[in-house]
Amino acid sequence: MMRDCQSTFIETAEALRRVYELPSKGAVAKEIERIDAHCQRFIAISPFVCLGTMSADGRADVSPRGGEPGFVHVLDGMRLAMPDRPGNNRLDSFINIIANPSVGLPPGQILRDHLAIETPIETIDAFVEKDARERLY
Repeated sequence: MMRDCQSTFIETAEALRRVYELPSKGAVAKEIERIDAHCQRFIAISPFVCLGTMSADGRADVSPRGGEPGFVHVLDGMRLAMPDRPGNNRLDSFINIIANPSVGLPPGQILRDHLAIETPIETIDAFVEKDARERLY
């Protein structure tokens, strides 16, 4: 049981930094801005990803997405394509991306913790047709 403890609120980044040591060079270097070859290989075998978005008024949302390994396609160093599966039709992620195109994909340490990119919503005919066929079966 904690007795006689005094608490203080940390309200600035500077105050927080005084409580913690500086991050290691490796911890700082693990954030990347583009999808590299290592990430491409990991994405190709991943059956699951979490899509982090933020609404226009600053509410965070994380949506689980899954499928067979390879369901997420790397288009280039900044763009991914993933199918829109039938769901609850709330469209939270899409609405958030329209309002705020920054997204986060935190699949784990192998992908160096996270990839932060900005993306518009884009339909790609080849993927739309494939997704429509998948929905029929």
